[in-house]
Amino acid sequence: MAINSVTVSGRLGADVELRTTGGGESVASLRIAVSAGKDSTVWLETTVWSKLAEVCAAHLKKGSFVVASGRLKDDSYTNKDGINITRTGMTAYAVEFGPKQDSGSTPQPAKAQAPAPVQDDLPF
Repeated sequence: MAINSVTVSGRLGADVELRTTGGGESVASLRIAVSAGKDSTVWLETTVWSKLAEVCAAHLKKGSFVVASGRLKDDSYTNKDGINITRTGMTAYAVEFGPKQDSGSTPQPAKAQAPAPVQDDLPF
């Protein structure tokens, strides 16, 4: 049994590119920079479809932090020199947005609050 599932987090290296197919379906391209160690970055070309593509285009821009989940895919083509090129990318079915970044400031992580303690009369 093979499982093709991946979740990555990183920042967008470019603004979201939104297009519409001939059939009228929205498709967006995201370039996610994923840290692969101290001095290494992996660029993952990510495709998002339908309403999620439109939401990504409306709310994300270069530098936005995202967590994307989906499946790996290979795209193959022949370049202008006749060389076959294969790139591994991702088709995302879920994209979570990180905290928004004001221009000129560092991003602030979302703050979680612990729930208030529950008061009850149980003896244990």
